[in-house]
Amino acid sequence: MKTWTIMKALWHRGRRWLRRPTNGPNAYAQWMQRRLEERQLEYRPYPDPKLFSILTAVFDPPVSFLRELGRSVLQQDFSSFEWILVDNASRDPVVLDELDRLAQDRRVRVYHSGYNRGILGGLRLALNKATHRYIVPVDHDDRLYPDALRVAAAVLQENGYPPLLYTDEDKLLPDGSVDHPFCKPDWDPLLFCNCCYTAHLGVMDRLRAGELACYTDEEAQGCPDWDAFSRFVAEGDEPVHCPEIVYSWRMHPASTATPGQNAKPYTVQGQRHLLQRFLRDQGLASTLTIEPNPLYGDAGMWRIAHRPSKRHDAVIIPWDRSWESLERTYRQAAQSEWIEWRAAGVRPMTQAYQEEVAALLAFDPRIAAVAPTLVDDDGRILSAGMTWGLGGVLGASHQGKPRGDFGGYGALINQHRVGAVDDRWCFLRSSFFLDVYPRFKEEDSPGWFAAWLAAQARMADRWIAFTPHVAGQWPRGSDWSEPTEAEAMRFLSRYGMLLLDDPTYSRCLRLEPDRAYELATAADRRRVLERILQPWLGTMEVESLLRQTDMFYGKRRPYRIQQQRLPSGQAVCMSRLTRDVRQPL
Repeated sequence: MKTWTIMKALWHRGRRWLRRPTNGPNAYAQWMQRRLEERQLEYRPYPDPKLFSILTAVFDPPVSFLRELGRSVLQQDFSSFEWILVDNASRDPVVLDELDRLAQDRRVRVYHSGYNRGILGGLRLALNKATHRYIVPVDHDDRLYPDALRVAAAVLQENGYPPLLYTDEDKLLPDGSVDHPFCKPDWDPLLFCNCCYTAHLGVMDRLRAGELACYTDEEAQGCPDWDAFSRFVAEGDEPVHCPEIVYSWRMHPASTATPGQNAKPYTVQGQRHLLQRFLRDQGLASTLTIEPNPLYGDAGMWRIAHRPSKRHDAVIIPWDRSWESLERTYRQAAQSEWIEWRAAGVRPMTQAYQEEVAALLAFDPRIAAVAPTLVDDDGRILSAGMTWGLGGVLGASHQGKPRGDFGGYGALINQHRVGAVDDRWCFLRSSFFLDVYPRFKEEDSPGWFAAWLAAQARMADRWIAFTPHVAGQWPRGSDWSEPTEAEAMRFLSRYGMLLLDDPTYSRCLRLEPDRAYELATAADRRRVLERILQPWLGTMEVESLLRQTDMFYGKRRPYRIQQQRLPSGQAVCMSRLTRDVRQPL
């Protein structure tokens, strides 16, 4: 009876946290089947016989879970791997028989530890026994898609064998079906300090993992994936994102997939410990700290916060999208670390919000601006950061939802990267503004300055942060000037390419604002982009741009942004791919 009660609590809380981003009961299964078929041709790595060491530690797991994991591993269509299984002194004879059966495959090696080392000790032993280039930790109760290793191998090779890689995932439900796809953003260090979104599937350089003493901190028991990735990141390694769902995380009463109050207490303690250590390793512990996320309501979600300090004053600029307010901003920016743009009518709802803005700007010098949450008179979201190409040049993906909603993979309750700010109320780093403003030309429009600023940030490898912990109200009927069609034309002619690829929003998701975070096909996204771009750029130019979208749908390679000329002679911001594919060692 107790198990059933826990399962019901898990299911209802899981429905809140993992809202279905698709329509219809079979929509995700159909979408995933289509992606599996498409991926057969899209990911074709060359042979690399000693690329992956899969690591798994077990202690008397449900044998059905272990058997299902075994099938998913041994049926991989990229067969060049070894599987290191560490038995933490299991006592169930059925489990021991299953381990013996798995060990009959030449790619599987089972080590009996003699005593229960725990998940960290078991993975450490597996790491010491591994011999291939990358380690791939896999939990005993989860499941891989049949092309998981092939997809990962192709992305590793395309990116020149980076030290870290993570993929997208879904959830394996108690009835055996899969749902709740998590289409993740590209690397986001701020989101990484709120939740371990990089966990499944994680791929790490084996030798580097040994050098960084992965799986040795007993205080991080229960969160080995987060702990290991944090060690790489603290040393300057930036993870590469493979935007494909290749891993299914099983939801059951004993799993860490159980959110909230059912989470294992030592897991929550370990998370806080490793995040505080991460801040210390980054030299930020004297200024910043880790606190529980108050919007989550349960244990196990976090936020970056500023330690108590003196008041953080900023220059407040009355902002009305005019040249006068831009010039005023430029003249006064040097007086403070950051400046606050506030349109007439905006009413801050958060006391002492300066502490939150100061924390985010202190967290990473690459943060150029901070976007708060803006709501209407009814408490519904008007904007929570902006996304490129979402129904227009920039769109608000959460518009109309209540503040603190759990949809969109929890985007409204976590600090994370976004495409741009809503300039009705936002915060800009003064040094960045002073650096880029002189490039703003007379033919550009102040009405597009927030979008222009975000474009400059992307070209300079800077980024925009969103915080759900600062909110303001935009009363109904407040005046706000909108750019003209001619101004939109000028902006799109220069930066139209940015609409095709927002690294903060997966290419697997739809571009209609009312269907944001629903799964998409390349054709779905293409229709929206054609509607936005064709009136301004014409059919030939749009075809030139969209051809790249179709070619790289689902796969994002590193790129740098530079000015190119379309056939009409217009300048547009194009993605020039910089491939650095090295031969395997």
